[in-house]
Amino acid sequence: MDWASLIRRVYLEDVLACPCVGRRRLVADIGQRAQREAIVAIVTHLGIPTEPPPIARATDPSFDAA
Repeated sequence: MDWASLIRRVYLEDVLACPCVGRRRLVADIGQRAQREAIVAIVTHLGIPTEPPPIARATDPSFDAA
């Protein structure tokens, strides 16, 4: 069973359904073994940042700023 069918079966969500009433198609499956350069090239082409956003510092939940 392919991944899209499994997600549809478990979550009742069709991940390949497009809002335009068409069907999406899988262009590439990039796994962990893919080279970083290839992933960066694809993400850059799509206009998505290649670096993750900075992680916010943890705050004390008992601190009341008011």
